[in-house]
Amino acid sequence: MKNGWIGYFEWFPDYLIEVTDLFADDKTVAIVGYASATYQGIKTSDNKNFWKLPAAWKAIAENGKIRLWQVICDSKIPFDIMNNAGKS
Repeated sequence: MKNGWIGYFEWFPDYLIEVTDLFADDKTVAIVGYASATYQGIKTSDNKNFWKLPAAWKAIAENGKIRLWQVICDSKIPFDIMNNAGKS
């Protein structure tokens, strides 16, 4: 998982989570808000490398460890930006 996040932050070094709502009980945390980033941190005048999307995160902890980690967000938009990078 650590290597996956290292790679993700290479793609999106300014990745940001904005929390609008937080729900928790003794084992579960749910977060609702927005995720945003700029592909490779390269800002353009037309903002084509930037995305901001509604997102939700859920974590369930058990015995001091994360048993479940879920992210709900439309990943197609960031991947489309990556696929179109450098194209005119």
